[in-house]
Amino acid sequence: MTNNKNLDIRIYKKALIDYKSQIWKIIPLYEVGNEHIDGYIETISGEIFGMGTYIVDLPHGSWYVRVLNTLKKLELEPYSPDNFKKTRKEVLKMVNLIDKELEHLKGLWTWVNINITLTELIVVD
Repeated sequence: MTNNKNLDIRIYKKALIDYKSQIWKIIPLYEVGNEHIDGYIETISGEIFGMGTYIVDLPHGSWYVRVLNTLKKLELEPYSPDNFKKTRKEVLKMVNLIDKELEHLKGLWTWVNINITLTELIVVD
């Protein structure tokens, strides 16, 4: 059963802040050559993609598409220490896009429509 619900904008902002933090972690993982970096990037990409499934009308969707595309690009590029500067640049770009979205949300309306299957939502503080 699918129901339309409202998502408090504070939850959306918290998700953006969490994604920003996760994306930042790519830099140190890449820097030390962590063998799980590809899976980590894939996980972040999947989480952000999943948000688009639940939030029918993203308040300002360009960040969403651009961050997902950048993450997919990073997923497809094999790890190489030579790519560190390029990867760092892409991470900074994604963080900047999320910061712009957070800035855009200041003072924005309080509720966003979402389409959600009730059994799929688990709120964790």
